Amino acid sequence: MTAEERVLNVIQGNQPMTQRMLANQTGMSLGNINLLIKRLVEKGLVKIEHLNTRTLRYILTPKGMAEKARLAYAFFRISCRYILSIETVLVQSILREQPDVILLFGEDDEVKRILINRLQGMQVSYKEIKLKQMDTIADEYQQQRVLLIYWDHVFMTLVSNAGIPAINIIENVDHINVM
Repeated sequence: MTAEERVLNVIQGNQPMTQRMLANQTGMSLGNINLLIKRLVEKGLVKIEHLNTRTLRYILTPKGMAEKARLAYAFFRISCRYILSIETVLVQSILREQPDVILLFGEDDEVKRILINRLQGMQVSYKEIKLKQMDTIADEYQQQRVLLIYWDHVFMTLVSNAGIPAINIIENVDHINVM
């Protein structure tokens, strides 16, 4: 999220505030807030209403609301492309490796849900592996073609010591272009 987006998000609340309050809510410096507010006013995205000598109300103009919507849509599109890239890497990995067993290893988060949804959509079975199972994984699946999919680089050493083919799905997303 850009600095302008952060400021527009806070301003959208339409609450009276000082620039210092705006800086605190966005995590930006007071000097940056001052410059950004001036730029947003010059662009016609924000209007300033003086409530008293110290407090102002920053108001999104219709042009500011349209810009905020445009930025949100752009972020949404980037997020969708990223999800499609994760799914593409998953499918390509499965087609390339032709595994008998797909193992998922990582946090229970959004990436895991994307992977599970795609695997279920493909009607491909998988097993979730827990940390305590990593030591015995190679022995347990020694007679099968296994593909271990993980998504957190923190587990890289642990996964490489498992002795089975593995792919960090996120690391490989950067190499895919999804239109």
